[in-house]
Amino acid sequence: MLGVHILTVELKQNVTMEQVLDFYNTKWAPAANQCFGFNCFFGKCVRGTECAENKLLMVYQFNSEADREKYFKPEGNLNELGEKAWAKFAPTNDALQQLASVTETWADWVIK
Repeated sequence: MLGVHILTVELKQNVTMEQVLDFYNTKWAPAANQCFGFNCFFGKCVRGTECAENKLLMVYQFNSEADREKYFKPEGNLNELGEKAWAKFAPTNDALQQLASVTETWADWVIK
């Protein structure tokens, strides 16, 4: 199962998109992977209708829908175990907020 997220990033003053992407790859993804049990990858768009200077791609890879649902309800909210995982992960996400404000759109895809 893949979760595909388009991130819209509003940088804080004196922060670059490269710094945000580096934080995602070196701090955010490893912490999220450990807390939620998925692999996470980030990218920048090089062409297409979704490309913009302030957008990034985030892809979550779960082994199955059941693995996703250990932490998330079907509509995307955290369940009880997800809330516990978030409590461990929250300081890393808070550190991201010092670099940028991020909103996202998403969809989950089951690979057949």
